[in-house]
Order: sequence, then C-alpha cells, then structure tokens
Amino acid sequence: MEAVEQEWIARVRAAAGGRRILGIMGGGAAGAADLDAAAALGRLAAAAGLAVLTGGGPGIMEAASRGARAAGGLTLGVLPVAAPSSRYPNPFVAVPFFTGLGIFDRATGAPGRNRINVLAACVIAALPGAAGTHSEIRLAAAHSRPLVLVGWRTADLEPATRAWLDHHGVRPAAAPTPVAAIRWIQASLRATGPRATARRRRRPG
Repeated sequence: MEAVEQEWIARVRAAAGGRRILGIMGGGAAGAADLDAAAALGRLAAAAGLAVLTGGGPGIMEAASRGARAAGGLTLGVLPVAAPSSRYPNPFVAVPFFTGLGIFDRATGAPGRNRINVLAACVIAALPGAAGTHSEIRLAAAHSRPLVLVGWRTADLEPATRAWLDHHGVRPAAAPTPVAAIRWIQASLRATGPRATARRRRRPG
C-alpha cells in the first residue's frame, strides 16, 4: 500500500471517532427503488451506531448519506476530486475527504480513491452500480472485507466481476432488503470484527 493511501485511510478512520465504518457503495445514477434502499440502509446503519462511508457523490452515495444524516449518523465521503465540484460532495456528507486521486483508472485498473473507500471500511455493502461499484466489489474481496450485495445477487454482476470472484473462490453474501443487510452486517462485525475475510460467509436472514 502506498504512503498516500495509508495517510488517507488513517484520516478517514480517525474521523469516525471510534465508530465501526460501513462502506455503502453503488451507482451515481440509480432507480427509485435502489435509492430508497440506500437511504433505508443509511438510516439503519446510523441507528446501529455505525459511521457511513460513501464515495460522496450523487445517486446511491447521496441517498445513503441522506438516510444516515436523517437518523443522526456520521457520514464520511471519500471524494475523487481535490476541490468541490458540481457532483462532489453531495449535501449530506458531513466530513468530506478531497483526495484528488480520481475514481479508478479504466485503462490500467488502478483503483484511485476506490481503494481508500474499501480499506478504510470495516464492512462493505454494495448496491447496484456500474464499473466503479464493480471495482469496489473486487477490491473488497481482494482485501478480505466482509461484503454483502444489497438488492442484487452475484448472478446480476457483470461477467468480468463474476469471473474474478469465481477465480478467487469468493461468493459475496446477498441481502434482498436493507433490514436483512444490516442484520448480516451486525452479525459479521460481532463474529469476525473489522478484519473479517470475504470468504467466510453465511446467508443473511
């Protein structure tokens, strides 16, 4: 891990003030049902005493942050930009981190700020999204973060991501609802702590 990544991860964790961090990942553009699910998951996470980390932009990221803020929770946004822009941060991010690292490099696969999103979090909940979300799913699996798909399943992932997960023997948990997701997240944190592996899975109830 590069020193610049270590520094940003340390800053994010310090800002959480001792709270466990739930990373909620998902697309910058999403349908109403997925936005509602993200907001509900943010509310449930805040009620459970978790800090909510997102990429700080629109769509799923904004909805999750909005839900967490409505429930009095702490919202962290790891931003790809170095200064405020029209997309970053969304108005519900309480603590923005202007990394200037970009999202990820499509040509080389370099993860940019997505690596910080994943490595700063104790557990990852991924809602439907595009290339950036799939990057975070692979990163979570590669770096042994507990990982649950919310509102979709492994079969719904893009073929390249499914192939990567199969090759590495990783099958993420899948939760049909935010309530099922938060139950799985809490059980995962109780059972294995923030360093849990993505390969040790049980089905959410």
